[in-house]
Amino acid sequence: VKAYATSEPAPDPRPGPTGILFSLDQRIKSATINTAMLLGINDDLGSIDIGKTADIIAVKGNPIQDIENIKNIRFVMKEGKKVDFNF
Repeated sequence: VKAYATSEPAPDPRPGPTGILFSLDQRIKSATINTAMLLGINDDLGSIDIGKTADIIAVKGNPIQDIENIKNIRFVMKEGKKVDFNF
């Protein structure tokens, strides 16, 4: 399993709902760590780290290169337990 994280903007940024351009990695962070920080729950959720709640998805491909890869779910973990799914 490869983990992708980068501080560099992904190519081909697309405008968000407000018309502001966001790179793909900024969009993913907005849905994860940034939201957890906004809600004040980032000590437990929003990123992968020791001691945090293990809610994670693994996808085929790099969603930072192509956001459509986020649909290629291969593995889901909720609160540290594998979730069986049929997509």
